Amino acid sequence: MNNSYTGQIAVIDLSSRKVEIEPTQKYAEKFLGGKGVNQSILLDRIPPGTKPYDADNLVVIGTGPLSATLAPSSGRVTFGCMNAFNNGVSESNAGGHFGPELKFSGFDHVIVKGASEHPCFITIFNGKVEIRDASDIWGKTTWEADDWIKNNFNSRQIHTALIGPAGENRVRGTGVIIDRGRAAARGGIGGVMGSKNLKGFAASGDGEIHVAKPERFFEAVQKAWQKLRISPKTKIMHEGGTHLDGTLGANEAGMITVRNGQDAYWALDRISKVDYPIFKERYEKRRLGCFACPTYCSHVYQMESERYGKVIEEGFEANTVWGFGGRLDITDPEALIAIHALNSQYGLDQDYVAVAISWAMELFELGLITKKDLGGLDLTWGNAEAAIQMIHRIAHREGFGDVLANGIARSAKEIGRETEKLAVCVKGQENMDECRAAIAWGFGVVVSLKGGGHVEGSCNTENDGTSLEYAKKKFGVSTLDPHSYQDKEKLVFWFERYKQMLDSIGLCYFTGPIIETEGRVGLPEIAEMLSAALGRDFTNDELLEYGQRAQNVQKVFNTIHAGFTRKDDLPPERFLNEEIKTGPHAGVKLDLSEWNQLLDRYYRLNGWDIQTSWPKRETLERLGLGYAADKLEEVGRIGGE
Repeated sequence: MNNSYTGQIAVIDLSSRKVEIEPTQKYAEKFLGGKGVNQSILLDRIPPGTKPYDADNLVVIGTGPLSATLAPSSGRVTFGCMNAFNNGVSESNAGGHFGPELKFSGFDHVIVKGASEHPCFITIFNGKVEIRDASDIWGKTTWEADDWIKNNFNSRQIHTALIGPAGENRVRGTGVIIDRGRAAARGGIGGVMGSKNLKGFAASGDGEIHVAKPERFFEAVQKAWQKLRISPKTKIMHEGGTHLDGTLGANEAGMITVRNGQDAYWALDRISKVDYPIFKERYEKRRLGCFACPTYCSHVYQMESERYGKVIEEGFEANTVWGFGGRLDITDPEALIAIHALNSQYGLDQDYVAVAISWAMELFELGLITKKDLGGLDLTWGNAEAAIQMIHRIAHREGFGDVLANGIARSAKEIGRETEKLAVCVKGQENMDECRAAIAWGFGVVVSLKGGGHVEGSCNTENDGTSLEYAKKKFGVSTLDPHSYQDKEKLVFWFERYKQMLDSIGLCYFTGPIIETEGRVGLPEIAEMLSAALGRDFTNDELLEYGQRAQNVQKVFNTIHAGFTRKDDLPPERFLNEEIKTGPHAGVKLDLSEWNQLLDRYYRLNGWDIQTSWPKRETLERLGLGYAADKLEEVGRIGGE
């Protein structure tokens, strides 16, 4: 093609073992690529009544029009399916090199439907798609399977996206692990692939990516790289990644949930034991970057521990400290490295695992479960060895691990007593993020369409040093007080559209305002790169409209398949009833009345019904999604006036 698309979508039917090719263009004009196209495909092709582990569920992979180009941090790829926890949206974005290799091999997207009778994996090598026998790697960890594939094809240039034993066992909180260390996990796509007997994908290609206006594109790319080069935040991320930037500062901002939500401030003498400088001095061997990345924010940690053995791993992020440090109160750096590696090997969503085990630890603390229930495990706070044993049991669905493998929202209903109040979930899915101390951050987590998570509409703008003057001009807000509910819907609405767009074109979130509102690559730079790549001009407002279109497609999917309403945008009960106990935000909890007023304003901004949260026809028609409104009317869930 005369632009940056390859022009091809591979449609793979595991039931019939057939592969067909469709044109990208029928989706690209309206949704650009990546997440937007993925979610449009899911809405179009998954029939009502489908369940997550049914053969009619799809697995979709998407790159964007800027993926695999010279644009900075263009190594992103998105994976989507029906959510294994709640039947709604599942979409996860990951970096590395798998996405670019998929595009170099000639495909913008991959759609997998049906289910294989026997374990299989899919190779995509230079335009050729094949379904291959996976009997030799079924049951192996993602690391073992990655080695087997590369050795079997005698190439270290192959990049993989694989599930582990946890996904094979249909554990709810499982994902796809790219090249051993990068996870696309939110929403349980690993279990969905396991239900299809699909171990994963291997991609390699040497094709070329063209752009419509090379000279204009190269100039736009140079300007974007220069902005990142001089950004103070790039320097911080290069020095220590999210581990450096998301530990002590995040704790002071009240972003780390402690002991399953009993607090939102981790005592300084404890968090200091797992701060980044300790890891850098003792365990860091080198830094790595994703494809075309100027930041190199990823760590390679290596340890030879008497207790946990030898581990070499990549991909350790702040979430590991937040989840297994703060939530479980583990202060042993080597335990955190071992836990992170184990989650990657099993193909587990580490956020889900951290919440599930912290819930079990609190039940144990309160005497609601005992050592007998736990097969002898002593699940006291901070017991790293017991936590590691529970991870093994979750992955293999053994003992109480089987209870946690079903998701704690489901399990709490079965157990009853006080356990439901202690299950910190959003839309039926484990929620790792703290929501009380910074309203825009917490609100973005709770209204996230895929069921919790801070990479949809949450933002650091309340705590990252952004000036109020700039925020007034950029977002139209009157305050950046993190405890204030005023105007926070404007921040979340902006960042949701921005992130949806970014995931649709194939760039990393860390290039832009999520970590530094002023001075990073923003809408003007993206619009210019995209215009040159595709040969048609884009404005800033058009980019945000593409993001809003993708947002509404997912909202329609949730409304049809999950039946979500306004009540599903309310925060976990614990955050409403219990105050933060210590630290700078002591005494703070969420206010239900203020939250509901914030929801009203947020729904109005989106053009959704205030009573039900369902999209209105007029909103969908304006976005060119009239057919989606028809789908809502067919199930009787269209927003009113």
